[in-house]
Amino acid sequence: MAGPLADLFFAVAVLTTVVAHWFILRSTVRGMRAGGAARGAWEWVWAFLPALSLVVLFAFTWRTMHPTSLTFRMPANGPPVGVRSQ
Repeated sequence: MAGPLADLFFAVAVLTTVVAHWFILRSTVRGMRAGGAARGAWEWVWAFLPALSLVVLFAFTWRTMHPTSLTFRMPANGPPVGVRSQ
């Protein structure tokens, strides 16, 4: 389990990443306005792909730091209808 200092470092990393990606997206919009939107969809894909991968990375990191905070449990009476347990 992580301590408060690790949580602080994690929060700072998330905050700086959000600010950096906001600037990346803002520059993408400005560049599309200035240079035309011929490749607009691909520009957005390549701007959002790193942001989405970092969201996944941060979620797995948080889950590793706090294993009891993001858990998914099956009901005690067994699996849902139509699902077989092996």
